[in-house]
Amino acid sequence: MKKNRLIAGLAGTLAFASALANANAPTVVLVTDDLPEFHVMQAEKGSEFYVETPQVAYQPVIAGVDPISMAIGGAIGMAAVRHQAAIDAQKRTDERVKPLTENLDEQALQALLRKSIGQALAGQEMNQTALAYFAESRPDPKLLMRLKAARNAERFVLVGNGSAAKEIINMPLIFDPSLRQLRLSLDIELREGKHDRSRRVARRDVTVFTTPVDFAEGEDPLQAWAADDHARLRAVVDHAVAEAFALATSDRDLPKVPRDAAIGTLSTQGFDEFQAVLVSHEEGRALLWTRDDTLVSIPADEVVTGEALVAARAAEEVRKAGLDGGNMKDDGVVPVVDAADEPEAVTQ
Repeated sequence: MKKNRLIAGLAGTLAFASALANANAPTVVLVTDDLPEFHVMQAEKGSEFYVETPQVAYQPVIAGVDPISMAIGGAIGMAAVRHQAAIDAQKRTDERVKPLTENLDEQALQALLRKSIGQALAGQEMNQTALAYFAESRPDPKLLMRLKAARNAERFVLVGNGSAAKEIINMPLIFDPSLRQLRLSLDIELREGKHDRSRRVARRDVTVFTTPVDFAEGEDPLQAWAADDHARLRAVVDHAVAEAFALATSDRDLPKVPRDAAIGTLSTQGFDEFQAVLVSHEEGRALLWTRDDTLVSIPADEVVTGEALVAARAAEEVRKAGLDGGNMKDDGVVPVVDAADEPEAVTQ
């Protein structure tokens, strides 16, 4: 395990040193085409943001088939129906941002992200000369062979869906149910060399939760995001992308995450819990390193540990019990718990 951490640390050091040594190296970026699309997290039933989805019953019509085959076929059919129903439910939820995407279509969003990624790479002293979107969830280095601009490049950045993005459909860029916060989840790989013989110098899975926007009372979030040619939305996306790329190319000696590690978060999305350790807690942001090797950046005031985490778990259990019993309406308000002392970051 120590050897693996040493190798990971060395890879990060090489990536950092390489970026500084070859600041002007032509850089080509490949991006999954799942990225330029907005989604909305589904709210729980009882929430003011809950979107009702019609229930579809599966009724197989099978004649002349033995009971065992019928049962197997029925189970497969039911699984397929449930899978499609989950996709339909997500699509219906995503319709909430349709007024936003009607004015900021896929082509416009691709241009927005192209600019954001270019700025992010410039911040890491890399010179983006071309960017292309590909239909694959995870861009393969072999795709470079098909890209004309890659023939003269010396550095390549592959941007795929992060682990948090892989749900019923791939959703790397998603709003919380209140439309106040964005989550960006990316798998970013840095390679150097030529298009037909490049080597990996860094790869990291990152998730960035943006700072929630405080809209004025009665203000429509979608109108606020779209105002002034989507100025606020562009700024938030720019910041999230810049932070994601900075984390992916940073030189960090990350600690081992114990099996019993736990950190809670209380955000606009409600209560959540990560099997992770705290890497840093400063300047309004907290950085978590999870057991499944993901760097998570989140507003520092959303992190709860120790006694505050225990209280948050209890409050969440009470809230869910009320919703299950039909006696409570989830108004989207995050449970309030007494704040604990500022948590200490784990050092290696």
